[in-house]
Amino acid sequence: MKLPDSETYNSPIYADILQNLTTNQLAWIGALAMRFNQAEQELYLVFNRLVDYEPGAQQISSRINGLDGIVEIVSLGVKSLFSDKQVHTLTEQTLKHQGFSTLKSFRDGVIHARIINAQRAIGKTTGRRGKQSHILLTDEALKGVCDRLLFVLYELSALTVLIPLKRKKLRRYEGRVLNQEQREEAIQDAIARYQLHQNHRLSLPPLPELQEESLMQYIAPYRPKTPILPPGERG
Repeated sequence: MKLPDSETYNSPIYADILQNLTTNQLAWIGALAMRFNQAEQELYLVFNRLVDYEPGAQQISSRINGLDGIVEIVSLGVKSLFSDKQVHTLTEQTLKHQGFSTLKSFRDGVIHARIINAQRAIGKTTGRRGKQSHILLTDEALKGVCDRLLFVLYELSALTVLIPLKRKKLRRYEGRVLNQEQREEAIQDAIARYQLHQNHRLSLPPLPELQEESLMQYIAPYRPKTPILPPGERG
């Protein structure tokens, strides 16, 4: 979906965004942004469950600079709490490998993109340390990221159940008061549901990719239909 920028273009393109993106594209961009917000909120809830700080874990999370730090703390916390390697693997897949962190980079790219070819739905975005990339803004690409974010949300929600079950802070599960044996069964059931959500995400069709050859073909000829002119040049 993203491709590093291999060349610098000296002529920026200015255009009315509402005329260069379809209604569907704008809707998917909005849905992607909102769905990421949901997943982000769930990540903070997982963090809160792990930290279990009496005055409120948000007193800690709000002082951590950026989501990367939250992701690493959650990863370490899960490894410390659970001896089950399956839970470690599930969590790493959720947080890092094509999971939350990767989808965050796509979300950031979409939100900060500038259109450089509306017909081919190609945008350009600037990331960390000024690194520039091209990003695909087709309905298919945007929907693909949205679909993945939904399952990441489900996976993080599974963790919010698993953590208090393991810590014996969750006394009821599906309406039952749990004894020790039932708690272990509930943990295994929650892990199975977690695995199911992740399997669904990993079985989704691959995200469409930009090809270097077609990218160079489509960028140069494009000029916006309605350029934004300086005030003195407007008719």
